[in-house]
Amino acid sequence: MWNDIFRTDDMNTYTTINNRYIGYHYYYDRSMVSFSLTYRFSSQKSKYQSRSSINEENQRIKNLN
Repeated sequence: MWNDIFRTDDMNTYTTINNRYIGYHYYYDRSMVSFSLTYRFSSQKSKYQSRSSINEENQRIKNLN
């Protein structure tokens, strides 16, 4: 990814003081280059199944009767 490739973030200011013309050109250098890499260590599904606590509580209540 590369932001502000064409240097578009700039500002021009012009003024006249005591019969002198003064111009300013400001450029804010906000160019940025970033690189991202993603890697999966394993694409296998987990062999352990998660158990819901709600199911455990329902079983416990049924066993009380």
